[in-house]
Amino acid sequence: MDMRQFTAVALLVCALPLFATASNPSKKQIELIDQLLALLGTEKTSHAVLDYFVDESYKQEVAQADGDPLALDDAKKDTARLRELLGQLNITALQHDATVKTYAKYLSESDLEALVTFYKTPAAQHYIAAVPEMSQEAMKAGSEQIGPKLMEAVQKVAQEREQRHPWRRTMGDIRSIATAVEAYATDENKYPQESELKKVLVPTYIKELPEKDGWGNAYSYTVSPDGQHYRIASAGSDSVFAWDTRKLTLTEVKEPKYSEDLGEDIIYQDGVFIQVPAVTKPKPAASAAPRDGAPAPAPHR
Repeated sequence: MDMRQFTAVALLVCALPLFATASNPSKKQIELIDQLLALLGTEKTSHAVLDYFVDESYKQEVAQADGDPLALDDAKKDTARLRELLGQLNITALQHDATVKTYAKYLSESDLEALVTFYKTPAAQHYIAAVPEMSQEAMKAGSEQIGPKLMEAVQKVAQEREQRHPWRRTMGDIRSIATAVEAYATDENKYPQESELKKVLVPTYIKELPEKDGWGNAYSYTVSPDGQHYRIASAGSDSVFAWDTRKLTLTEVKEPKYSEDLGEDIIYQDGVFIQVPAVTKPKPAASAAPRDGAPAPAPHR
């Protein structure tokens, strides 16, 4: 979980009462709700939830650091600072008015009196004392048991989307390969040879080199004898390269060829696509509508 995800979850957990419709609690309701909140230990529970998400955020940052000492040190310092700042928050006070309105909306004075009486009992107090730890353990168990299933479902939907639009991932892969190839050329003053592509690019210029396109076919990479030009191509949906796809042509291309046939190859050369599916063609911008009362422009003759 990155910092933006943590922030979104933390805000949702702490600010749920804000979603309730505003109500006008009676003085008695307010007194009973304050008693109930004190008995429930909401402040401790809220911080226990935040602590869990801070810990999860830290684990994710450590994983993303991939052993980089500087990134690991930053993750450790940032997490400690975040925990310090969150520890200074009085969450119950910050959302007191919203919480009171929420409780008052759903609970009458008699309901609140009954709850206050119940939560003063030894059994209820024992339960409340255990809630923070129970909440953390429940979230951890849910993350371990349900988390993988949720991720599996998300990945399945993503895979099915890719299958509906295989050219999207294909063109993204080609751009990634090209970026790595050009970064290598910046250092070496030439593009890598076909036989050494993976060896020289991974992991310095790209963490993992895409090998198959959205249709499951291997990409083609071609470089000129002098190492000054390159071409990357996908065979498209028919899995067959055209006879001239892997031949470099040095004619300047101002606009790619847009093909209506997904079986035609997708070709990228020297920093630009020169042949792509027609579905990727940018739509023309809509012309501005005439102002109210202004005549529409006369057609050209």
